[in-house]
Amino acid sequence: PDWTEQSPLSSSPLRNGQNSSPPQPEPHQKMWLDTYIEYASEITDAPTIFHKYTGLSIAASALEDKVYFKFGDQLMRPNMWICLVAGSSVARKSTSLHIGRGIYKAATNKTTYPDEFSQESLVERFAAQPCGTMVASEFINLVSCIKRGYNEGCMGFLADLYDCPTDYYKSLKSGDHYINSPAINILAATTVEWFLDRLTPDDWAGGFVPRFLLIPFLSGSTRFLALPPPVDEAKRNKVSNGLRAMRNSRGEMYFSEETREIYKRWYARHSSRDGLPPRFVGSYHRMASMSIKLAMVFECMKRQATTKTEITVESLREATDCIDEASEMMCALVSDNFAFSKYEKERSILLGVIKMTEDGTIDHSDFLKKSKMSGMEFNRVIDTMVESDELSVEYIHSSTKRKKRYRINDGR
Repeated sequence: PDWTEQSPLSSSPLRNGQNSSPPQPEPHQKMWLDTYIEYASEITDAPTIFHKYTGLSIAASALEDKVYFKFGDQLMRPNMWICLVAGSSVARKSTSLHIGRGIYKAATNKTTYPDEFSQESLVERFAAQPCGTMVASEFINLVSCIKRGYNEGCMGFLADLYDCPTDYYKSLKSGDHYINSPAINILAATTVEWFLDRLTPDDWAGGFVPRFLLIPFLSGSTRFLALPPPVDEAKRNKVSNGLRAMRNSRGEMYFSEETREIYKRWYARHSSRDGLPPRFVGSYHRMASMSIKLAMVFECMKRQATTKTEITVESLREATDCIDEASEMMCALVSDNFAFSKYEKERSILLGVIKMTEDGTIDHSDFLKKSKMSGMEFNRVIDTMVESDELSVEYIHSSTKRKKRYRINDGR
């Protein structure tokens, strides 16, 4: 099936959420995402960027485990975790999620996963429906639910499933549960205030929050729609039918040599960025693999993937543009709103010490001595920097003892 349509004008301003767009190859095929954004924009005055990433999220959810990209010894699926961030009572975050959930349900005939749960009930639900999406209108409530005492281990469980193992086994009081070929998506929203105040440094350094692609609406005007018009059922059906047709995609997706080289150059630039806000380091470095997932989604929006489908340079560039866009917005949000805390001051001291070394490495004892910190303070900051992949630990063995050495992960 063909779910594209010819368009005499580029509609990429809608995809980018901007007023200008890069030139598109001719003839330009209007992607499903453009059609979704046009539909959603008619019935709410939410920012275009929220429609864009809601559309990408439900498209990834609809593809489930049907397509994959060989990534080392893993089969990478297009599943994504996305969170929209904006000020309280503005930007129609919940409305954006509601529209996306409605289209997803119409196209797949599936209900979304609950955002309030016990770990046991969630495991049972995933075992029965291993591919799907969770829509959480308040991200912080989702994090709080996962942290409750009776959900101990749930955060690690979800982080494991994010990587889409071929099969997953979980033993609970209710019995043994097998989750076959999971592809779990999460689409969430939160306020800037809650996002800044309620997420702790441990949340940022852990394995759950950094897996989210965070999409803040920082500034700028949006339309004001006092009375949204009734839904145009013909347009709604067109959008849901297009998403349903996308689900026919199957098989392996891959980069050509040209696309692979372009990705490598982008990856080198992305990974070598310096001066990131400390809390954002873990999230930023996980974004690179997200670009491959997005490239798969963009390609499937243009044509049906078959047994072996090449991801075009155009789709890759659209994906990396999304990552560049999201990372710039998040850096601005985090830099502008987080105070320079005691941890960040101590982190800055340690970075200054290790960057003065010739090769970016330093022994534990020298590091502690030059930091002029207490052992407890030093270990606390070092543990967080290692957990967020800012530093790595190496062990040097000799005939008499084993030395611990730290290396800075700054692209050297």
